[in-house]
Amino acid sequence: MKTEQNKNSYHLLQLCCSYLNCLPEHTSVTPLTGDASTRRYFRLKANSASFILSAYQQEEEDAQSLKRFLLLTDALKKAKLPAAAVLHHFTEEGLLLLEDLGDKRLYEQVKIQPSSQYSLYKEAIDMLTVFHSIHSSEITSL
Repeated sequence: MKTEQNKNSYHLLQLCCSYLNCLPEHTSVTPLTGDASTRRYFRLKANSASFILSAYQQEEEDAQSLKRFLLLTDALKKAKLPAAAVLHHFTEEGLLLLEDLGDKRLYEQVKIQPSSQYSLYKEAIDMLTVFHSIHSSEITSL
């Protein structure tokens, strides 16, 4: 079973590398902590750049989840909210190749720059207000 999983993982890496025009041997893959779903996340480093790979299970429920993710990302972009760009999606394989936005978190940024606490929190609240105002018809279909 482990060998089959390794073959599948290498196949997925080859797919990404063919899109990124890099060699799998020169690409590093680091697992990331996921969310509460069945998705798995990885950071790919290739060609001096970093990308996020989101891997969905090959089930109908996750196929719908992938579609909802793409629709929500589009709604966020239309509202001019920060969202990782979807660079490519390998629909049959259940993979999304995403822009890597890094590891910065609001709490850590406030600790580093305490003097900017007010402006950082204000910006976050402003973004939440915009998010809340996204027309429900754009989200209810999710």
